[in-house]
Amino acid sequence: MLRVLAITGPLLALSACATVAPEAPPPAVPAARASAAPAGSFTPTGATIGSSGFATVESAPPQPYADAPPPAEDRPTSEAGWYARSIGISEAEAVRRQREQHALRPELQRLIETLRVREAGNFTATRMIHQPDWAYQFFFKRDPAATLARYTTNARFQAQAARFTREELEALIKPWTDRFTKHRLTGGWGIDDTFGRAEIMMDVTEEEYREVAAREGWGAVPAPIELRFAAALRFGPVEAAVQPFVRVFAQNNRSTGIQLTAGASGRIVLRDGCLMVDRPGGVSQLAYFHRETGLGVDEQGYLVLKDRMTGAPRGRIGEWFVWAGPNSVDESMPGLAQLRARCGSAPLNNVGNPESAYQSRVRAWEIDEMARQRRISRQEAWDRLKRCWARNDAAAPNRPPSGECRS
Repeated sequence: MLRVLAITGPLLALSACATVAPEAPPPAVPAARASAAPAGSFTPTGATIGSSGFATVESAPPQPYADAPPPAEDRPTSEAGWYARSIGISEAEAVRRQREQHALRPELQRLIETLRVREAGNFTATRMIHQPDWAYQFFFKRDPAATLARYTTNARFQAQAARFTREELEALIKPWTDRFTKHRLTGGWGIDDTFGRAEIMMDVTEEEYREVAAREGWGAVPAPIELRFAAALRFGPVEAAVQPFVRVFAQNNRSTGIQLTAGASGRIVLRDGCLMVDRPGGVSQLAYFHRETGLGVDEQGYLVLKDRMTGAPRGRIGEWFVWAGPNSVDESMPGLAQLRARCGSAPLNNVGNPESAYQSRVRAWEIDEMARQRRISRQEAWDRLKRCWARNDAAAPNRPPSGECRS
């Protein structure tokens, strides 16, 4: 199995935080304007335009929920159910396998401990397989079948040839991870000493990497090393119709790598062209974004954060958002100098790839469970949830929307 050997410092939260020289320019947004938008031109719904010509949006209604519930998720209700679904077997077969695996576990642990001592340098790792039937595979550098046969005759234990030891893979990957880290191209890497391969998670697209590799004179990586490139984004950071209303859209120029998943929330607003984060009882903060988030307009004319891969709206500027974190941010990061020059010295908040707090509480499995427990239709369950959310939101308009509903 793949063992993660390293996650580079700030990349835990954001992926690479600096740039490959020369630094890629931030989103093309005008730095200043002499006057307000000309009469008759597009103005975002709910926005006010100041004498600077930039927009302010303090609040916006969330996108309405659909009349019909989302499709049923049909989640398994047991561990055996998840196991069965993951490998395409019946739940009864999954229960049988789990029982047998549990019974074999003590023998498995004893064998692994023995091999680590008596076959050091030869035994590398163990992998569990599930098709066509379940078994444990033991990997050896030399004479795999004969070696394993000296210690067991259990048919559930199978011998396999190992291409490399973990130490050999670590030595092979190190020169490449060193150079990639120096150029801020990777968010981490790991090795698989069963299949004999190493994987480096790249925070750039293949095209961006090829440009750097050509400039630095790097050749091809060795065959056991696989580079996992970030996907190319289909949409730009700021839609043309929006550019006149914002001073700057500050975001990383590296794709999100390893993402911490603690929850955070706040209202993301636009003040005189600057995107800010407001939190109850806190100081307004300048918003900084991950690369995958863009700024656009929805069908009703509201300013929205958008998914730069799909183009789908993530929420309207002025509403409550939630995001995963914490995400690191410091003054050396891409676009920060322009953000400071155009929007001032307020504290920073890296909100990553935020999404509407109102839409994030829509969970198909919760609708399914309510319908099952109360013996009502999914439509009725969905309608009850929406009514409950509306009551909660009305009772606490200045707090993040709650997804807790018991009725």
